[in-house]
Amino acid sequence: MISIQSKLPSSSNSIFSVIAQLVKKHQAINLGQGFPNFDCPDDLKDLILEVGKEPIRAHAGNNRIEKSLG
Repeated sequence: MISIQSKLPSSSNSIFSVIAQLVKKHQAINLGQGFPNFDCPDDLKDLILEVGKEPIRAHAGNNRIEKSLG
């Protein structure tokens, strides 16, 4: 059997566990890991589709979506 040594640091935390903790702390919805188990509002879907047609910006986030979410 071939022995493969992990190149990942030995850590109990991963990006997924950190994000999950932050989501819980801030009562957010984590859309990056298959959550939630319910549909989002149609107006949010429409906004996301509309914004997706805009030119790509060099910065993360979109102010129109952030403002719509309150």
